[in-house]
Amino acid sequence: TASGYKTETGSATIEINPIGTVECSADDVSVTYDGDPHGIGVQVTTPTSGSTIEYRTDPTAEWTSTNPTVTDVTDEAVTVYYRVSAPGYTAATGSADILITPATITYTAEDFTTTYDGGFYGINVQVTAPTSGSSIQYRYDDETTWSAVNPTFTTGTHTVYWKLVGDNNHTD
Repeated sequence: TASGYKTETGSATIEINPIGTVECSADDVSVTYDGDPHGIGVQVTTPTSGSTIEYRTDPTAEWTSTNPTVTDVTDEAVTVYYRVSAPGYTAATGSADILITPATITYTAEDFTTTYDGGFYGINVQVTAPTSGSSIQYRYDDETTWSAVNPTFTTGTHTVYWKLVGDNNHTD
């Protein structure tokens, strides 16, 4: 202190207001299973540069810079929460859902006709997609039990029923 002067203290307020609030949005994602990972796309309109996007799938989890993706069919949509921040702006938050629905199994199936020659013959059913993870089951005439064995016959006319059994990502 300077000689002869009493010490005084005080305070002053500095207020720096944000430029504004970050403006952003994200659309829900709904796709048929294709084997590829799918994430949300967050569009930031304000500010036009310098923003940081963070994500999480649990509303109480820590934020991360990794955009979560979903590849396989799930029982319900996966909600992705996002937070966008930028220097000088108030951060904004939101959420969008990712839903992957089962794909349809694709196949070829053919009738078969021939003249008796003593050989055993059956129908030809080929699954073209997916290339793995599905199966074909058969039954014939009045049978009620499905089997993985394609029935074969040497004579007569028979009706062979077939069904395609998909994995979790494909409909039966």
